[in-house]
Amino acid sequence: MTISSAIARPYSVFVEVPQFHGGLFALQDSETYIDRDVTPGQLDAFSTNDNRIKTILACLATSIFLGLFPMAFGMISVLDALVEHNLIQLSWVLGLILAWVLTIVVSHKYISRRQKSYDETTAALAQRLVPVPRDDRRGDLRRIQTALTTIQSGHGTAYDDRAREAVAAVLDQNLHRPHKKHLIIADSAARDSDSVAIRTRALAAKASWSGDVAKAEHLVLELEDAAAGKAPAKV
Repeated sequence: MTISSAIARPYSVFVEVPQFHGGLFALQDSETYIDRDVTPGQLDAFSTNDNRIKTILACLATSIFLGLFPMAFGMISVLDALVEHNLIQLSWVLGLILAWVLTIVVSHKYISRRQKSYDETTAALAQRLVPVPRDDRRGDLRRIQTALTTIQSGHGTAYDDRAREAVAAVLDQNLHRPHKKHLIIADSAARDSDSVAIRTRALAAKASWSGDVAKAEHLVLELEDAAAGKAPAKV
């Protein structure tokens, strides 16, 4: 009996999306994203048609630094064959150089296809797979992942839906955050009509923002309590 990936893979806050990097040493790295609402089947698209051995060989073939040695050896061998008028050696060397060039071309195409596939999948999941925020929300997301890892080790996926809800709440907690200038005006003692109007709007937004932050923190604390054994394993 085959278990689908949707059932087998537990939820993870952070998703590593493969990325190729060229240069002196070509390699396959990854970029971290947040799984806001991605199905396991959609994540499988990042590994479809991947071949670890092909990837390693393609990176080796397209590394500029590693390519210098066979090319240098080939040019020296060509010059040596020309000086000695050795047509057999020359044909062999030229054949090897051609094979190496073809290997580089094929490797470049393989890497380009894989990178295009990763980029297309990431773009298609733009609203579900989001970049890691650079503000204090990153710390809250790490707290969720830490708690979830502990829960999953003992209770499986019982809290996965709660974790998704917490992630969404953390990501959206600043949607109603008022502008800094509006907060300054709200805290001022000015009584002119413009200041009063902005103060009213800023205080309302600040109240909504405070509620959003409180909701996110409550959901994170719930997960941390569950991880610490202070909440039931089943929800």
